[in-house]
Amino acid sequence: MYKKMKIGILGCSSIAKRCIIPAIKKIEGVELSGVASRDINKAIGWGFEYHTNPYTYGELLASDVDMIYVSLPPGLHYEWGKKVLLSGKHLLMEKTFTTNTSDALELFSIAENQGSKCMEALMYEFHPVQKKIDALLESMGSVKYVDATFCFPYFKDKEDIRYKKALGGGSIHDSLIYPLSFVQRILGKSYEDCYYNFTEDEVVEKGTIMMTYPDSTAVINFGFGQAYRNEITISSEYETMKAERVFSRTPDCINPIHIIQNGSTESFEIDKSDQFESMIRFFISANTRELYKKELNTISRLKFMDRIIK
Repeated sequence: MYKKMKIGILGCSSIAKRCIIPAIKKIEGVELSGVASRDINKAIGWGFEYHTNPYTYGELLASDVDMIYVSLPPGLHYEWGKKVLLSGKHLLMEKTFTTNTSDALELFSIAENQGSKCMEALMYEFHPVQKKIDALLESMGSVKYVDATFCFPYFKDKEDIRYKKALGGGSIHDSLIYPLSFVQRILGKSYEDCYYNFTEDEVVEKGTIMMTYPDSTAVINFGFGQAYRNEITISSEYETMKAERVFSRTPDCINPIHIIQNGSTESFEIDKSDQFESMIRFFISANTRELYKKELNTISRLKFMDRIIK
């Protein structure tokens, strides 16, 4: 009889509730086998709601799940990611993977030694809009300028973990990863110079980064305390590409990509897609080579973050 892959969720977070659990439910051959919380009563509530097993963190690690999605604040990723891997489970880690490069390298090394899969859950990369952007870039010529922005208003809950420095809060480990990963994918990882300006209280709340390359420039805007913006602009010598809802799209979103040339605009529709479902499907089926490429990208982003945090 065919054995379903059992997935457990460590951390009863908003993104797990809104996005990960609905995505798991769509995938045939996959079973949500358990949810774990520091508060066992919360885990029991989720267990009833989603028809799955409630666990403490330790109980989930000792269970028979095959894979664990860690949905905790970034400051706890290293500690619990390591425990997941040492328990013999595959690890899908909510972004940002860890709060520094050395911790990430250790986790990837453990995964390799354990023969376990390990990947950062950067979901937007798996939406069809990214493939369409790549396809359109092939005919645009050399890219001269990239503007990538992911900003949103302050959180109403002042106790939100993104305000807590000890938990890895702040926009560098929350929203920067989206436009930074996009810029690195388009222009590469080897920039010449980098200039940045941050607004911070206990944590970095928002910032602007400019990266210069031999024949192009990138500007990144990120953080909270600004009107919601989730968009990119890419310019070559003769054309400009613009798109909204690039980094976070609901499954029913169909915002088009626009190519602008000499005042005329051509728009390209994008198929509806659940980027979380696509990410989980990829992780389950990915081979070593595909995961290693993702690993290198994660390390490159963390090295950049280490550099600007210092």
